[in-house]
Amino acid sequence: MIQLESLKIQNFRGFDDLEMNGFSKINVLLGENNSGKTSVLESIFLLSGISNPQLSLNINLWRGLPINKSVLKYIFYNLEMKNKPVINGNFSAKVDRKLEISPAAEREYHTSPARSDDDRLSI
Repeated sequence: MIQLESLKIQNFRGFDDLEMNGFSKINVLLGENNSGKTSVLESIFLLSGISNPQLSLNINLWRGLPINKSVLKYIFYNLEMKNKPVINGNFSAKVDRKLEISPAAEREYHTSPARSDDDRLSI
């Protein structure tokens, strides 16, 4: 079984630069409300589904946010879409993954979880 060993998050949600090392089979994230625990989990989720660009949109839906260009900015650090999120994960068995998220175009995004060619993020 492949296991996450380290995680680096840049420009994602409330993190400008976060590095976490020493993951084990069971990990516990502790922190006050709004300290980034869910954002860490979302970054791991996005990294695990790296080939599915719809996941970037779905995490806002799961938070109860509609999908449009104004809400999409919540994925980006300081709500600035110029701050391209980058998530790096190092896994056991020498497997490394890198995910970069950037807007494909300035347009409205649909709230439907079904992906169309007009609703995409560049990953």
